Amino acid sequence: MPSPFAASLSSLLEWLGGFRRERGWILILLVANLLGVAYGFYYYGRQFVLTPPYLWPLVPDSPLAVLLIVAALLLALAGRQNRWIDAFAFVANVKVGLWTAFVLLYYGPEFRIFDEPLLNLNFYLFWLHLGMAAEAFVLVRGMRHLRWGWLAVAGWFAFSDAMDYGFPGFEYAGCVGTRPITVPCRDFDVLIPVTIALTAASLALAWWMARRYGVAGNPSRSRLQEPLTSLGR
Repeated sequence: MPSPFAASLSSLLEWLGGFRRERGWILILLVANLLGVAYGFYYYGRQFVLTPPYLWPLVPDSPLAVLLIVAALLLALAGRQNRWIDAFAFVANVKVGLWTAFVLLYYGPEFRIFDEPLLNLNFYLFWLHLGMAAEAFVLVRGMRHLRWGWLAVAGWFAFSDAMDYGFPGFEYAGCVGTRPITVPCRDFDVLIPVTIALTAASLALAWWMARRYGVAGNPSRSRLQEPLTSLGR
């Protein structure tokens, strides 16, 4: 008998997974996420100008994370799924979403997210990035275990973290690395451990979710093999 917590979590993930099985919700999520991707690349526009082109893939963490969700949704719309896209999308959106929310809170004097919140863009960015982390759980029911492939996922995010804080090929305001230039150049003794902890936690959560609640945990039910349904079912 599963515990009440496990049963409740399973039911919640089943409900969230429905957003990837219903065509209407997929289209709604696609529009919302594509708008977020477009704004995200606009937000990083100045940093693209300042950054050497060969480093551009390491710059726009948030829009690239959301773009992975878009890819997973487009595949679902076609009745398909890719375990690598699911894994990278889950880890990226949980890690980047929570990291950004932490940064906006920790560097309160700079971002001032609760000063006139309705007129403050950072207030909305705070909640939208928490939404990124929440949206990742829409993918869980279709996730497949990668076995040793998780080492490749971990390797990419470890490399990205190292480049964010230690790559000397890009410098801005006296600090090196490819992290967002809007992040103040101080308190890295706090920010770096938080970043590493969030990366590790996101990877561990993805591994556990895929193994326990994804297809591996429900071998008789590959959720994305079911036909798409309409919102009015």
